[in-house]
Amino acid sequence: MRLRTRGLGVSLLLVTACSKPSFTELHPQVLGSAEPPPSAEQPGPPGDAAAAPLVVAVDAPVSPPGVPDPGACTLRMPPGLGSDCRFVLAVSTRGTSRDAEAGRAVDGDTCTLWNAEGFAPQALTIDLGAPTDVDAFVLVPEMTPSGQVTHRIEVSDDGRTFVPAHRIEGPMRTEQAFEMVLPRRERTRFVRVRSEASPSWIAWREIGVVRCGASAR
Repeated sequence: MRLRTRGLGVSLLLVTACSKPSFTELHPQVLGSAEPPPSAEQPGPPGDAAAAPLVVAVDAPVSPPGVPDPGACTLRMPPGLGSDCRFVLAVSTRGTSRDAEAGRAVDGDTCTLWNAEGFAPQALTIDLGAPTDVDAFVLVPEMTPSGQVTHRIEVSDDGRTFVPAHRIEGPMRTEQAFEMVLPRRERTRFVRVRSEASPSWIAWREIGVVRCGASAR
């Protein structure tokens, strides 16, 4: 499923990045940093909702109905991202609740999941281990019921100070893969998916971080 944007003078089919200060202006901070992170992630203040662009998820099938899939539990790269794209392995993760199970959202297995066992706000933070080029995300939610959501993608150099980069606002369906292609490459070590609204408890079967081009090799 590809995500589209509306408003702010942005072309369709692109996910725009909001303006943010350079990472050198941020206070030095998430996982694997010089100082050990706290045991549980904090959602953080809502911030300026207008700072991140509006992104609407557009419904589309992930695979033809009725076709057996021997690798049904394996997170796969959407065809639209190209053969030079790779998933970035996470070094560690943490969540606002059930912290020990947060790694299930980044293990490449869509048959496992991290369930916050609570409604929004919730957040899950991913440590990529080093500053990394990020070109896209593949998000697979677990929702009962499915429906309208608001999620914010935030980035950080140090895991302490996060900058809003993108916002997803629209319908999502449980177990449906959503492809989010960024209009420009983000270079970051930490990625936080902060959930602000959902009709169900917050849970992710997978959050795939994608790197493309020469840097993916």
